[in-house]
Amino acid sequence: MGVFASVANADTGTSHPTTASSSVSTSAVARGAVHAPIPTQNTQTAPEATTAPALQRYGTPQRETLGLQPAQDPANALLDRCISDQAGPATSVTAGQPLTRAASPAEAARADAIERYCAPLVPKPAWELDRANPDGLAFAEAVVARLKAEGVTEVALASDEGDGRIGFAFGGASNDAKSIQLGMQLLPAVELAVAGR
Repeated sequence: MGVFASVANADTGTSHPTTASSSVSTSAVARGAVHAPIPTQNTQTAPEATTAPALQRYGTPQRETLGLQPAQDPANALLDRCISDQAGPATSVTAGQPLTRAASPAEAARADAIERYCAPLVPKPAWELDRANPDGLAFAEAVVARLKAEGVTEVALASDEGDGRIGFAFGGASNDAKSIQLGMQLLPAVELAVAGR
């Protein structure tokens, strides 16, 4: 899953994308649609991340704060600014039109281009949930155990999406609504409690 959940989320703001089993995952950052053209050619000449145009323009991404949702976390400021700058002003909704619609091929291509351009600005995960942290997996397993003790029956570690984050999947194969709602509600406080904060 990339930076954008789908273009159809234009009016819903930050959301949590679904995993292959339709359970809600917190390991990816979801964003809304785009409305303006951006550069579509990759101007990188070397594989080093520091040469990415978005990093040169906006700076180095920060680490997320444990216990905060993406919309509340100041670590997302660079990514949000990049997306906003590249997407341009949002279009207004006309009365009688649905709030969401399928993206046209051109809109989908623009969304993909913005995702590629702004991807280097995705914040680093909180250290407790960073796969590079030797204690990260134990921390995440303790969070899962605590959530289960709090009544979240369908919760597990999310599969590795290659983004360096340890995430949580709520709902399981049955897409249990209670586990999704309760898990998302309790997750920030449980993360902080397990971290001893």
